[in-house]
Amino acid sequence: MGGYTCLVFVPRDGGPALHPALDPGLRLDALLSIPEPPASPGVIGPAAAATGGPFATLRPLFTEARAAALALAPFGARGTVVLVERREGRAFTGDDWELLRVLSLQAEAALEQTRVWGRIAGPAASDPATGLAAPEQLHAVIAHAAAAAGWGEPVAVAMLALGGLGGAAHQHGPAEAGRLTRAVAEVVRDAAGERGIALRHADDEILLVLPGASAAEAARLVAGVRERLARRVAVHAGIVEHGAGPWSPAELAGRAAAAVPPRPRPSGAEAAR
Repeated sequence: MGGYTCLVFVPRDGGPALHPALDPGLRLDALLSIPEPPASPGVIGPAAAATGGPFATLRPLFTEARAAALALAPFGARGTVVLVERREGRAFTGDDWELLRVLSLQAEAALEQTRVWGRIAGPAASDPATGLAAPEQLHAVIAHAAAAAGWGEPVAVAMLALGGLGGAAHQHGPAEAGRLTRAVAEVVRDAAGERGIALRHADDEILLVLPGASAAEAARLVAGVRERLARRVAVHAGIVEHGAGPWSPAELAGRAAAAVPPRPRPSGAEAAR
């Protein structure tokens, strides 16, 4: 489709108008808005933006961003993709609209992931002992990963069973065990990076969900976690990978838990849990 800028307009702050989730390089987001999504995909030119109609607030794209035409495509409940075409006389073909449709679907998926991530990462959704996502967030965590699977990417899930936390509580007291638990959570969260999500699944279990990662990549990540925690806790891991297709959060977490190898029978302080 040539050189263009593609903007995504979404509701903001509960108001009726749509505003751009804009590339900061354009520095126009304070000037742009759309009162409501268009009824169907279409193209507008500078004349339509100059008449004072519903797209008059897009006029800066013609003056500041040097647009020759704007192609608009609604998506989702109230979103709109606006493609800035800078070439005069550009005729939009069926292939162009198909590509814009794909961009709209990608925008919708990205916004849904952002909404899900907000529910997962919010303070109310965090486990107070670790700062990780709370067990109640399992369905939201897996839904976040499902978006990656929907685009054909793999999703790796690792269940980390931690040995030694109970022994720390018995030998050094609950305060020291709490510090150890938080330290372990920090190592796992750091390993997960920006794309992965770590969830406290049980007192001594952490579920690690890695959208876009294969089982082999997850295994390497878990090996790094095990190495960093070697002197503090034992890490026993079960790893599964899933691609596109129907599956439930409980099923995926259950498969990962079933893949955890049998742990040695505890003895001494650990047996006193």
